[in-house]
Amino acid sequence: MAELIAHGSSFENRWRRRLPVATEVVLGRSCRGLNVAWDNQISRQHATLQFYAQSLRVKKFETAGNPIFFRGTENDDFTLAHGEHFVIGETTFNFTVNQALATADVPNPIKQKTFSHQFLKQVRYRDADRRISVLNRLPDVIASAANQEDLLTKMVNTLLSGIASASAVGIIKYQSQEDKTEVIHWDRRSLSGGNFEASQRLVRQSVDSGDTVLHFWDKTVVPNPPRGGTSAPQYTFDMSNDWAFACPLDRPSTVPTSIDSPSIASPPIDAATADRWVIYVTGRNNLDNNQSSAFPPIPQLPTNSSETDLEGDVKFCELIASTLRNLLQLRKLERRQSSLRRFFSPAVRRAFANEDPDTVLRPRQCLVSVLFCDLRGFSRTSEALSDDLLKLLSIVSQSLGVMTRVIFEQGGVIGDFHGDAAMGFWGWPIDQPDSAFRAVNAAVEIQKQIKQMSTQTDVFKMGIGIGTGEAVAGRIGTDDQVKVTAFGPVVNIASRLESMTQQLGCSILIDEATADKLPKQSPWAPIPFGLIQPFAMDRSVGVFRIEAPHDEKTGLCAQQISLITQAVNAFQMGQWSTAAIHLKDIPGSDPTKTLLLNTMQDTDSPPAGFNGVITMKRK
Repeated sequence: MAELIAHGSSFENRWRRRLPVATEVVLGRSCRGLNVAWDNQISRQHATLQFYAQSLRVKKFETAGNPIFFRGTENDDFTLAHGEHFVIGETTFNFTVNQALATADVPNPIKQKTFSHQFLKQVRYRDADRRISVLNRLPDVIASAANQEDLLTKMVNTLLSGIASASAVGIIKYQSQEDKTEVIHWDRRSLSGGNFEASQRLVRQSVDSGDTVLHFWDKTVVPNPPRGGTSAPQYTFDMSNDWAFACPLDRPSTVPTSIDSPSIASPPIDAATADRWVIYVTGRNNLDNNQSSAFPPIPQLPTNSSETDLEGDVKFCELIASTLRNLLQLRKLERRQSSLRRFFSPAVRRAFANEDPDTVLRPRQCLVSVLFCDLRGFSRTSEALSDDLLKLLSIVSQSLGVMTRVIFEQGGVIGDFHGDAAMGFWGWPIDQPDSAFRAVNAAVEIQKQIKQMSTQTDVFKMGIGIGTGEAVAGRIGTDDQVKVTAFGPVVNIASRLESMTQQLGCSILIDEATADKLPKQSPWAPIPFGLIQPFAMDRSVGVFRIEAPHDEKTGLCAQQISLITQAVNAFQMGQWSTAAIHLKDIPGSDPTKTLLLNTMQDTDSPPAGFNGVITMKRK
């Protein structure tokens, strides 16, 4: 495993990053690769790095301002071997090929101690001023963390700065079910040194007990003599260190009060919480105070690290572990909120702020109102703007933005996007008795805002269909590819109504169930078309159109709407001549009048077998 260690003028300005094999990454002050935000002498993109065959090639960008120094001279293109470094500005970059191991084959400790919370409360720091100085910088350290990897780096650096006798610190994930360990992040005090090796036995005991566990080793004793007379020991544990302790980040709900024996693990943690994280700190007696390090000088402490000497270090580590645990939990909650933000309006998110998202998103059957909104003329516009695709993308993005924003403002859920169309629904994950009103209100507002856009761009019109009924709504898919949506006959009805808007010459169509749920004092009067059987559907639907509040120039008055309703009723009853009389005073451009007259075709009576339903011949 190849790594690059960057260290500036203080311990906060330091990180250790893994380098991918044969993949070029960018090093700079502000880039997607390796960021060195603390050094303003480093350009936003300063150099490319590529690790291959145990060496690292560094190549400076021509646009980078300051030089790169390698082996004491300025160099724009060079290759480093393990243990070499280069310098940019006030930051040194060390290249190393190490391994981070947590091995099961380790020597038994000559002594072990478990630190309970109650015991650590009584411990007093012997060097409190230095610890407080480190902790005072912690808020700034946390605030500057760009992501979780950066946070772990900074917390490990804080531990190395605060625990003077530590030679290395790691954050390890332990998988209880498989009894496996994985080093998430680690660092050592010395800029030189070999692998990071941790005792899996110690990690396991800390996880099982729920407390910090300390091991001491005697390096003069070779444990587990190899079979067959081989002189070399068979274990791979890092015997340059005298002691190590493991502090659990995640604690089981119920933990044993003690460990009966170093060789017998406590009862396993519940499988539902099998993955546990621990902070692993290791050190040795007579730690060299003159070693090359980015951390503060080590104060004069006793030459031997005894249990008493390490009690303060364990207490300090517990404090950092508690802080890190809370930060990781907070980031987890933020990620959950971020995943919900893609689908739900702020009002809906607040309604289940204290609920487990997995429970909230579980599919269930409920009454919903579904809205489909589609941009008309998209294909023609795409052809017209084929030479200016960025403009086309901008127009579509603005239109979808209007749909999304309005659905959210009305407390809805974004169910799906299909190119130039959006689907939203109301009634899940919280019950909304006024779901139909919200959906229609959203449709009218979308229509209004799209019209305003069209006057500026003269590009799109739109059609909206709304259906209300039972559906199954919830999250479908996996954590990586999740889709929150609703499905059932009502969704198909809403989609078909949207596609029928162009044929019927109007912008907003709703089904009878939606019209029935609108309040009597609604600002919109649903205007009927009658029973219509959409193309390729077996069932008929009572279809209504929605118009904006009465406009003296274009809108219908209450009397005209009443005449249209009477005409539709007469038509469905087969009284076509009566229907024609009711339609006489309705404007010729009215969509309902056009549909009924085209269906009746100047005849006074319907054909044999007429059931009051108009069948659509195309989609």
